[in-house]
Amino acid sequence: MSLYYPEDPTSLPPELAGTPHPPAATAEPPHTEPAPVDFSAVARDWLAAWNAHDLEGILAHYAENIVFTSPFVQRLTGRPDGVLHGRGALRDYFARGLQAYPDLCFELIHLLPGVRSMVLEYRSVNDLRAAEFMEFDHRGRIRRVCAHYTPMA
Repeated sequence: MSLYYPEDPTSLPPELAGTPHPPAATAEPPHTEPAPVDFSAVARDWLAAWNAHDLEGILAHYAENIVFTSPFVQRLTGRPDGVLHGRGALRDYFARGLQAYPDLCFELIHLLPGVRSMVLEYRSVNDLRAAEFMEFDHRGRIRRVCAHYTPMA
């Protein structure tokens, strides 16, 4: 059984081969040398922006075409899929989160670097433990996030 990855048309199962397939929203331009990512600096700056409640500083880390998945999206927006698309939607969501949690402060537990991605584990609002997988685009901006939390009451 072959796996299907939307961003890789060569991974289409045989029954879909040759079917028109639009490029993924997060596809990178061909032949672009990716910007290096200093994961420690990104983590430090990202946490500092959140802890300062600096919405523009937070958003500066994200690509325009960000795909952001989180159980808090479900809780704060009522979206059953928990997914946001684009920096505009992320701006509204983060603004709502900063307003809903005025004492919000993140404390880094672990940074796990990968290949053009990292996982940040941190203590979040109401002492929740969080882990966010962050994938970076060719410009060094976060293009995809999958957030995970200890169970919420």
